[in-house]
Amino acid sequence: MPENTPLDHDAQAHYSPRLCNEDLAPTRVQTWSWYNIFSFWMSDVHSMGGYVVAASFFTLGLASWQVLLCLLAGICIVQLCANLVAKPSQISGVPYAVVCRQAFGVFGANIPAVIRGLIAFAWYGIQTYLAANALMLVLLKFYPSLTPLTQSHWIGLSALGGICFGVM
Repeated sequence: MPENTPLDHDAQAHYSPRLCNEDLAPTRVQTWSWYNIFSFWMSDVHSMGGYVVAASFFTLGLASWQVLLCLLAGICIVQLCANLVAKPSQISGVPYAVVCRQAFGVFGANIPAVIRGLIAFAWYGIQTYLAANALMLVLLKFYPSLTPLTQSHWIGLSALGGICFGVM
């Protein structure tokens, strides 16, 4: 039977775009190389949050080798968790949203999606706050005349901190 028979066309025409579209369809060819995996791993590790953790270890008085050991342990844990979450998608070739439908149903899959979105929203806020503080310190280093803008505080940010947060 030819591939595009009217029967196939009619069956596909009645799919809801919520259930089947190009973004949700299985990936036929997966072409990740060692470089892609390494880059994904490094993107999880290198962030303002990671740098603050490393600096905090030094502030606590840990030696360089202890900080390196702690960071390597954390990096490996992050990689393991990322791989465990991605394994069903890797095997089947479908995205996370489709894998969640198997466990939660079509509408129930919105629950883990919302949870994932809230976590991403919070993490973006943390990263932006840390980057804004870094920018504020750089500005104060090169423009000490901005110091009066750091005196007043609202929701934990000075006026200069709020400007830097908005810029970031």
